[in-house]
Amino acid sequence: MCLLIAVSACSSDPQQDTVCISFDMRQCGDNPWLSDAVIPQTAEVHRQGLMDFFDRQDISDYQITIDMQYHEIVCEACFVCPQGPRIYVKLSIDDAREVERMDLLNYQKVNCTEIF
Repeated sequence: MCLLIAVSACSSDPQQDTVCISFDMRQCGDNPWLSDAVIPQTAEVHRQGLMDFFDRQDISDYQITIDMQYHEIVCEACFVCPQGPRIYVKLSIDDAREVERMDLLNYQKVNCTEIF
């Protein structure tokens, strides 16, 4: 007589369920996470605006890093030129798909290990 027992285990690696993205702040406003009246001078103002915006979009689990000096030289054309900061966000793959639909300036996927 032979007894066969099969055991299966499932695990979810949270690192595989996340992705990192980056995007820039547009010249002349038109950034959905900031009111047109706010011109952020610090990373903390950017971060708070992004957190409030993501909360309104039901995006809840993320990390934000902002490089305030990323663009040292920028053009001045409205809506197509970046301001100085580059924004990095680590979030779920599903939330990244939602953010991608927002048409953010210079949106791209980046390597998480280089940023976070």
